[in-house]
Amino acid sequence: MRELTSKQQEVLGFIRSFQARHGAPPTVREIAHRFKVTPRAAFDHLRALERKGALERRASVGRSSR
Repeated sequence: MRELTSKQQEVLGFIRSFQARHGAPPTVREIAHRFKVTPRAAFDHLRALERKGALERRASVGRSSR
């Protein structure tokens, strides 16, 4: 896994803690709301985490990050 930026580490930490509390990962909108960014920016963070091997997403399924 490639090294994550501090923001990517924050996003990944949020996803992990959200999933632990709620039993499902947050939506892109929930990530965007938490970090006060647009949904597009939140999606870009998810794609970067996926590229770096820190996150695996399933296509076309809601709340699909693992």
